[in-house]
Amino acid sequence: LAFGSGAHNCLGQQLARIQIRAGLKALVEAGPHRLTGAPPAYTPMDALRRLRASPLQTRVGLDR
Repeated sequence: LAFGSGAHNCLGQQLARIQIRAGLKALVEAGPHRLTGAPPAYTPMDALRRLRASPLQTRVGLDR
């Protein structure tokens, strides 16, 4: 993720970073897992691409 810098700095970046760390830590601590999902969907724009959706699913405790 990009939060920008200078005048375009995201005001919620510290909270977002804390939430990302907590979510990734919980995912890792849950044990073996597999992430699946469809390719990300983008909204076409003039100069940039904007992420519209990034479907993702996780299965925890895979059968081996």
